[in-house]
Amino acid sequence: MKTIQRTHYLNKISHYIDKDIIKVLIGNRRVGKTTILVQLSKRIAKENSNANIIFINKEFYQFKDIQSNDDLYNYVIQKTKKVKRTTFLLMKCKKLINLKLH
Repeated sequence: MKTIQRTHYLNKISHYIDKDIIKVLIGNRRVGKTTILVQLSKRIAKENSNANIIFINKEFYQFKDIQSNDDLYNYVIQKTKKVKRTTFLLMKCKKLINLKLH
């Protein structure tokens, strides 16, 4: 299946990268939110080879143990030790128990 390049949306989102705010992509199912995040992570890595990108997709088996706020927090802390700046991309997080972003 061919992936559509979401250049327009990537350019809009890119202005907010490295800002201390939480960015949330919302939209109907199957409109390309995941594709945009994958393309965004590739763009960040290309522009900064030292970028620390944490990409969690709760639909992937490798993240099955992240079930709560505490699990998510511990995973992120483990991946960000000794790193100044991190880009954190979380997808399909509805299944997390008591997820609170603050």
